Amino acid sequence: MSPSTLHHSWLTLAGPGPGDLLTLTPEKAGWTYCGLRIIRLEPGELRRVDTGGEEMFVLPLVGGLTIEVAPSATPSHTEVRVALTGRASVFDRVTDFAYVGRDSHITMVSANGAEVALPSARCENRLPPKYGAADDVTVEIRGAGPATRQVNAFGAPGLWDHADRLVAVELAGLPVCEVRGPRCLLLDAPADVVARSWTAQQRLHRKYARLAARGKPKQHVVTAVARELTGFVWAALTQ
Repeated sequence: MSPSTLHHSWLTLAGPGPGDLLTLTPEKAGWTYCGLRIIRLEPGELRRVDTGGEEMFVLPLVGGLTIEVAPSATPSHTEVRVALTGRASVFDRVTDFAYVGRDSHITMVSANGAEVALPSARCENRLPPKYGAADDVTVEIRGAGPATRQVNAFGAPGLWDHADRLVAVELAGLPVCEVRGPRCLLLDAPADVVARSWTAQQRLHRKYARLAARGKPKQHVVTAVARELTGFVWAALTQ
C-alpha cells in the first residue's frame, strides 16, 4: 500500500448512481479484502445489490429499512426477510443490523428513506444471512479527554463470529466538553479531590454514554448515573 492510497476525498468516492454516496473498493483503497459502500434510499425506493464474492453487513446509518436476501443463483427464492429498525442518526443510538453472505442478492426498501452502510470483505465461504439485535451490540468507551471515543463492536471477533472474513466496528467521537468541563472547574482544589473527582467524571461519563447508546430512556439513564454518583459522594464524605 502506498501513502497516496491512504487518503481519498469523499467526493472522489461517490458511486455511479445518485444514491451511491460512497463506493470504496479494495483496489481503490490499496487493500486486499475490505470495501465499503454507503447508499441513500429515497422513500419507497427499491434497491437491489449483489454481493458477488463479498460478504456484507447491512448497517442503517439514518432511518430504517426492510431487506430480503436470496441466493444469487436463485433470486426468486427468498432466504430471509428482515425489518431493520435503524435510528434517527449515528449519534442517536446503537442500531440493529444484518449479515449477508457472499453470492447473495439483496433487495432493500425504506418507507421513509434511509442511509445504509455496507461494509464488506472478500471471502471464500458462503454463510446464511443473520439478524443482529441492537441490544446484543457491545458498547465500549475508550480513551480519555479529547481522545474519548465510543466503539460499537457489532461485528468484532469474539462478539460476532457469524462471518468468514468480515470484521467491522462503528467508531464515534464523543463531545470533549462533556469530559473536560468538571475537571477544569477543580484545578484549584486539593490534588486528592481533583483525582477522585476526575475518576468519578470518567466513570459516570462512560456509564451515561453506554446506556444512552443502547437507546435507554433519558430519565432512566440519568437516574442510573445519579445512583452511582451518590456512591462517590458517600465515599468522599466517609474516607
